[in-house]
Amino acid sequence: MGIKLVEYDKLQERWEPIFYLKQPSERIYDETRLLEEVCDILPDSRRVKFDQREEYLQYVDGSCIDKRTGMITECKEVTEEVSKRLRYRMTAGDMLIPLVEVGVMVPTIVSSPQDRFILVSDIFAVVTPKVDPLYLYCALTTEYVRDQFEARSKGAVIRRISLSDLKEITIPWLTEEERKEKIQMIKLQLSHLENEDKETILEKIDKIVSSHYSIKVPNDAIGAVVKLPYSELIENPLWTYAALNPQISEFQEKIRGCGNVYTLEEVCLTIDSGVNPTKEKNGEIEIGIVKSKNIEVLTLKDEFDTILVEHPRDKETLNVDDVLFRHKGTIGPASIVERENQGLLFHDHLLRLKVDPEIIDPSYLVILLNSFVIREQVKQYVTSSTISFISKQNFGKLLIPIPTINEQKSLVDQIHQH
Repeated sequence: MGIKLVEYDKLQERWEPIFYLKQPSERIYDETRLLEEVCDILPDSRRVKFDQREEYLQYVDGSCIDKRTGMITECKEVTEEVSKRLRYRMTAGDMLIPLVEVGVMVPTIVSSPQDRFILVSDIFAVVTPKVDPLYLYCALTTEYVRDQFEARSKGAVIRRISLSDLKEITIPWLTEEERKEKIQMIKLQLSHLENEDKETILEKIDKIVSSHYSIKVPNDAIGAVVKLPYSELIENPLWTYAALNPQISEFQEKIRGCGNVYTLEEVCLTIDSGVNPTKEKNGEIEIGIVKSKNIEVLTLKDEFDTILVEHPRDKETLNVDDVLFRHKGTIGPASIVERENQGLLFHDHLLRLKVDPEIIDPSYLVILLNSFVIREQVKQYVTSSTISFISKQNFGKLLIPIPTINEQKSLVDQIHQH
């Protein structure tokens, strides 16, 4: 650690040595702004009284957030014993700034929920940005700002920055053109991290499903030579390698050995196609619609488009625990509809599956649809003209093992514990 001379008058105001060693010079940037100028820090609307906490269903604390990306990985259910640390509430458009571990955790841009509040631990400051939150995220993750956090943090064991010190943090304020470039850079960076995270989730799902059913993920044998009798070529309408590959049949036989096995058509109450927006004319009712871009592994991604319809139709309106699968374009993944998404329509590039929860847990179904169990079977039915797709009829033929409800819930718990 270096040596720095500090005037005695300044030490009377602030005596911590770390402050003078880490606090950067504002001359690094031509212009800076106080954090409280670019966002409202803990406005009154984000504070929650203790006797109001039981009104909320979910909360977020430090364990719910990926420290590397700042993404919310889960929301916990509020129990009868509500923690005293749940003092604030957040909603879409807010940002969470960590007040502890400020050198480790990064800010969180809250993209959900849409129309409800969630409780937040007081290890975060809930702020409402007055500028583009992506630029604010970029500024808060610079070394210049991180040094200020470290300089102002106090505590022997857990170092924490106070709200009063948080308001005095300055962020670099670049030109409008430079800010736009930074925003685009952060969009790409966060998108890349999200894709990495999705791959990790799929790997976890495959590993746990493979272990649970004692089935190995098949090796990709594309390019191998397959010998088939002419009679099979006549019987099979799809002359694609995947459709003719005998390994698919072998794989399905292994699935049949998993106990109670049914086709998707047998276990679903309905498998429905969605709305074709180009066929909607003269509509006056504006309503949100789930499109292919909103389908992610297990969950839906926000920022839904809207369309005008004459009247909402029950057949194309989403309810809680509906399962959506992308069957046109890029095949898969599958997502489950949560409470904040009910009432939306869904695009005809998606299939909506409704199930009897006493026979199959929707959370179990969405895991199986994202696993190699379905992924490998889909290959034999995918056709392509202008875009790849699997028909609703062929989708219904896919095999799925159905253990007891308790076993299904156990597998779901394993996925969400990882």
